[in-house]
This record gives sequence, C-alpha cells and structure tokens, in this order.
Amino acid sequence: MTNSRGRRPVIRALVGMLCVTLGAAGCAGGGESDDDSTAGLTGEPVKVMTIAPVNSQTLSFPGYHDIAQVYEKWVNANGGINGRPYEVVLCDDRNDPNQAAKCAREAVDEGVVAVTGSYTAFGDKIVPVLADAGIAFQPATPQTPAEFSGTNVFPTSAGGLGMVLGQGALAGSMCDSPAIVTVANPAEQSTVNWITSGLASQGKQPLRHVSVPAEPGDYSAQVSEAVAGADCLVTNMGQANYSALIPALQQAGVDVPLIGHSTFDDSVVSKFPDYLEGSARAFNYAPSGEDGPELATYREAIAQYGEGKQFLSLAIGGWAGHTVFTNIAKAIDGDITAETVMAQMNKTTDVDSGGLTTPMDYTTPWDAPGAENFARLFGRSTGFQTVSGGKLVATDGKFHDQTKTFFGQPNPDAAPSAG
Repeated sequence: MTNSRGRRPVIRALVGMLCVTLGAAGCAGGGESDDDSTAGLTGEPVKVMTIAPVNSQTLSFPGYHDIAQVYEKWVNANGGINGRPYEVVLCDDRNDPNQAAKCAREAVDEGVVAVTGSYTAFGDKIVPVLADAGIAFQPATPQTPAEFSGTNVFPTSAGGLGMVLGQGALAGSMCDSPAIVTVANPAEQSTVNWITSGLASQGKQPLRHVSVPAEPGDYSAQVSEAVAGADCLVTNMGQANYSALIPALQQAGVDVPLIGHSTFDDSVVSKFPDYLEGSARAFNYAPSGEDGPELATYREAIAQYGEGKQFLSLAIGGWAGHTVFTNIAKAIDGDITAETVMAQMNKTTDVDSGGLTTPMDYTTPWDAPGAENFARLFGRSTGFQTVSGGKLVATDGKFHDQTKTFFGQPNPDAAPSAG
C-alpha cells in the first residue's frame, strides 16, 4: 500500500527465514525506491506476486524478480492500471517445494489479485493453494501437471512441453542422427519421450539418449558415448551443466551443433560464442529476437529502470506475463479483485502480450483426445533462435504450431527449415 507521503508502493522480497540467516545483504528487494513513477496515480494498488528461484545453488533465475521491478516502475510511469498503482510482491521459492508452497500462502495472506510473471519448478505446490483462495496463476513456463490442468491456471506460453517438442522438431529438421543429452532428474524420461515426439514429426528417431549427472562435473565419459555417430545433440539441462558439457566436447575435439531450449541462453552463448556458432534453441517468447520490434518497450524500460543489471532472455517471459495481466486487468469494468481478475481471464478470447507470445484464447481449454491432462495449454507454438555472431538471433521470426508434434504426427511446419 502507498504510505502517508504518497510514495510508490514498496516491493518486498518474501524470503522467509532467509533474511534471518543471511542478514541484510541477503534480503535484496526490500526498501523504498527513490523513483516517482506513481505520481498522479490514486487508489489502492493492484497487487500481484511474482515467484521465482533466486537464492538457490541448483536453479536461480533472479531475472524474473528484476524484470518485475522494472515492469512495475514502467507501468506506473505510464498510467498504472486504470489510474491505480501496480504493486509487485516478490517471493523467492529457492527452488524448494516447501518454500514454493510458502510463497503461495504468502500470496493469499498478502491479498494479491493474481500471481504472474513467474517461474517455478514446483507449480504443483502452488496451484492448489491459490485455487482454494480463488487466485489466478500465470506461469511463464508451465511444467508440472497442475500447471497444465488447474482451472485457475492461465499460462502465458506453451511452457516446457512446447519448448521440448519444438527442440525435437528443430533437431529433426537440422540433423540426420541426433543424440539426446539430458540431466538426471525424475522427469527425464518424459522429457526424452517429448523430444522423440518432436523428432518423429520430422520423420526422425534419436540415435541414443545419454544422461549426465545433475551436479556439473567431468562429463567426458558421457560426451564420448553421446557423440559417436551423432551430427547434433539435443540438450535439456541448466546453464551450469552447459559449462561442464561444452568444455568436455571441446576437449574431445567434437564440433556438433547443440539444440537447446530456454536455459540455452545468453549466459551460455557468451561463454562459448565460437563453439556454439550455428547451434539453436526453441524459445516460447519473442520469435523476432531480442532486437525485434515486439521488445522495443521492454528494451526502453530496462534502459530507464534496469539500474545497470544484465537481463538474460529468460526475463522476457516475466515481462510477457506482467503485460498479459495488465491488459486483462485494464479490461475490468469495476473493482479489480482476485474474483474479477479470474472472471476476466475466463472470458478473454484474444490474450494480448504485445506480440511476445503465440496467440491464445483463455476461453477454450484444449480438449483433444489424448490431451486431457493438458487442458490449460492454450498456446502450443514455439519460436526458434540461432547462434550467429556470438548472439541468439531470430531464426525466421515466426511461431510454429506444435499441436501435431505433441501427438508425434508428421508436422513439416513445426520447425523453420523443415519441409
């Protein structure tokens, strides 16, 4: 809420006991900003929460929190939500299921009207808590069963499933003998199955599947196994794993393209630009690339409010989520509450992300036979980016529908160079 001096709402990082154990240095995000972006705005803030892992040794995406802060300042400087200030409460789930559930309870206690612009590996812990409170959840990259089926879930992309299908389709269009390399985790076999569906959409099969330890280390033995006879590697892993995989490939004298997804990002490419030239990824957002027109406002806002921070491409998903929420909230005639937000989402037929995501209709869950567990996958298209000149650039600037890919059916339009 605004304070007695009319200053902007405070953005809080809800990190539970982390602030106690780390001290003040570990509690970034607290305190008041000196900007006056809420000048002229009146009424109670429209309050949302953004959840993402920040303080974690295994998976850390602080960009989701950083871009939420940028977006809050930008939207407030541009009229807020129908003249009301926009307030984002931040919660660090620390890539921990118990903390994720705590974030959901914090959202209820805070009285937020939605949880948006978020990334979590533990949506199954969050969705039921929010559902019981009648709060909508907008994950940037849905991954867990509840995020694909919960009636209070409104994803802003095709999620991890769409990207994995897409990278399989892309590998099938680029390579004759692709090998799959994934990190060991409980969802590993499902990931391999979906990549295989993507390959099948192009009439291809994986040469083999090789698993590497989730903890980065010496991957030389796995590399030797994976690359024998392979002309590309379809990789599904975190950024830190790439920092172990690519040196092992270099040391083995192997030069094959990698086909990744969202975690194959700027931070990875910048470390190995020459080796990764010609590699590619499937990505759910901004198919025209980071220099494309759809991200003009995003770039301007970062320049004005980003405080010199580096924003990796994953932050685009957070920006898209806040954009979608804002446009839906602005369409509400009357008070903006969790109840009215949910009602407006359920009647939004043309989800407006400013061109950052595939077109979506929140009124039509996916009801195709065989897709019963993915009813909330409103968008099923992915874009693609290629490493060129040490940067991720648009492959063709288009979204490609992966609906047929999901079923392993022939789908020549699933990837840019296919058909």
